[in-house]
Amino acid sequence: MYTDVYDLKECGARIQALRKEKGMTQEQLATKLNINTDSLGKIERGIKGFSIDLLIEIAVFFDASLDYIVLGREMQIDVTKQALGFIINQLVDLEKKL
Repeated sequence: MYTDVYDLKECGARIQALRKEKGMTQEQLATKLNINTDSLGKIERGIKGFSIDLLIEIAVFFDASLDYIVLGREMQIDVTKQALGFIINQLVDLEKKL
């Protein structure tokens, strides 16, 4: 969900979702980020914030934009890819009708 305001809980939920998409445990991600599991758990639950350095590490690790992690904005490239895919599908359907 996109919002113009930083919401600690929503941000933590996005980080948790990214971790789960990779099939990682909190322990595994905490180790990769060089933080303790308790801190990661608090971040994911929106109880604790994090430094900009850690935020950048998370973004790089998950290949996600800071806008997505902090505000929930989809990366513009993803939006463009979706629009292009829709147009391609329409053209394929049109070709089939010809």
